[in-house]
Amino acid sequence: MNPVIGDKEHFYPLGTAVRLKNNSDIFVIIGLMPQLTEGVVADYLAVRYPCGYEASPESQFAFNAESVAEVVADGYRDEGFNRLKENLSQLEQLARTPVKPVASGKGPILE
Repeated sequence: MNPVIGDKEHFYPLGTAVRLKNNSDIFVIIGLMPQLTEGVVADYLAVRYPCGYEASPESQFAFNAESVAEVVADGYRDEGFNRLKENLSQLEQLARTPVKPVASGKGPILE
């Protein structure tokens, strides 16, 4: 069974390395529930291994849990991760909330 957001037993932590269906590359998860467009949220954001993050948006890949074919290496888990798993529904709601850029350039804020 592949994990889905809200599936607390099979939720991938940051740092998890996966292979996606129809792709032999390895991707490392660097973000959870990235907002792709207003109201559209993916489960995960990843970078290609071994390259990692590059300064272009094309180096980042958003995907959903059902796209995972194989877990190559599990990411770090601690008490903070366990608390996150307990609050997945709130995290998903927050991820779906529209954001607007801050004029000072310090990142997005919730509306």
